[in-house]
Amino acid sequence: MKRIYQTLIFFGLCQMAFAQSNVQDVYVASGGAFSNPDDYVEITKIDPADYTTESFDIIYTQAVTDLLIYGNKMFVAAMDSLVAYDLETGMRYAAVEVANTNKLSMVNDNLWLSRQEGAAGPPADGIFLKVFNPEDLALVKDVEGISSDAAYVNYGADSIYVTVPGNWASTTGMLAVLDMENYEVQRIVDLGSEAVGIWNINRKGETLWMTCKTPYLGTVGSFISLDPETGMYNILSQDAVFGFGAGIDEANNQCFLLYNNTIASYEFSSQTFSSIAPDPGSADWISYASAAWEKSSQKLWTNYTDYWSFGTCAVYGSDGALLGTADVGISPEAMGFHYENSTGLENSELVLNISAMPNPASDLVTIATNEPAEIGVFNSNGLLVNSCFSNGLVSFSVSDFPAGLYLIQAKSVVHSQVQKLIVQ
Repeated sequence: MKRIYQTLIFFGLCQMAFAQSNVQDVYVASGGAFSNPDDYVEITKIDPADYTTESFDIIYTQAVTDLLIYGNKMFVAAMDSLVAYDLETGMRYAAVEVANTNKLSMVNDNLWLSRQEGAAGPPADGIFLKVFNPEDLALVKDVEGISSDAAYVNYGADSIYVTVPGNWASTTGMLAVLDMENYEVQRIVDLGSEAVGIWNINRKGETLWMTCKTPYLGTVGSFISLDPETGMYNILSQDAVFGFGAGIDEANNQCFLLYNNTIASYEFSSQTFSSIAPDPGSADWISYASAAWEKSSQKLWTNYTDYWSFGTCAVYGSDGALLGTADVGISPEAMGFHYENSTGLENSELVLNISAMPNPASDLVTIATNEPAEIGVFNSNGLLVNSCFSNGLVSFSVSDFPAGLYLIQAKSVVHSQVQKLIVQ
């Protein structure tokens, strides 16, 4: 009877997923007024239920470049600092001094900080990409071989990809390709003038999807789709002004971006744009500083400012209806979502992707996920035979596993998904 029950659990998991979690809090980091050297970086916490706010922390430096939430940890990159918080306690647990900060990414269980030229020029040490241990912000690696401003980091196949837009005078966009084990630059790919302003990089199935920001006074924006298995890529140019990307929603076949002074969705199959958040007042020098699509609630969170007197967070439904607003600091240039794990199981539309390569397998198996996830491997009796953590890619050996059918379960802070694995 016990074996039958375990088998039912095993095959039942193939058809069920954990319900999406609710957003517990939203955090917005504001850099303050450009003209006021005493206006410091402020982090505001927003209650998504009623859009009330409270001040979370102040970082005593000017300008914020990014904010990233990973589970119950939050990381903030300011002008000359990298700060880590435990969101369960609300306390800082680490901080390091690092100049020329740019964007944050979490890949392969490490925190990646890209760097950029500042008013005083490029980083003094010539390093445009640093890797840190998220547990204590200890330096893991100074990545050499990137010679200009870097932006975001992601993975594909067996490599790590870094968007390299270069400085304001750059006329092409580039990708740096690193090996997964030692984080050494293997090659720099020049994607040409159509890729100028290359910026966000997201996983879209097995491909990488990139948004290129339109250069100053430009009139064309571009998307790039790259197959990391073959290295082949396609550039799709549009007669529109693109800014930053605001997320990707594979379940609904769309991505989001700053588009002609609005925040719009782009539908992949029809290749059409639909503005969701309207122009906040570009004629009066008011513009969007940051935005992000929250998949579980299907809401678009935006932040706009005039960069000297105010900052406002405005939340929109997928139909463009304004749902609520909140006052945030001046220059709110970064934001993130902190999720609360839900309980119970129900049928759910999945946005967590998992794949096992090769499958069937007899030796080494690589698990790829599109977001950080705990991995559990169960045999046909429903017994856990292996567990690990994936922040994109993780590999383990099945050479000692008896031949048969196994279930790989991936659980992120928001979703759960399963994949069958055959061991020969």
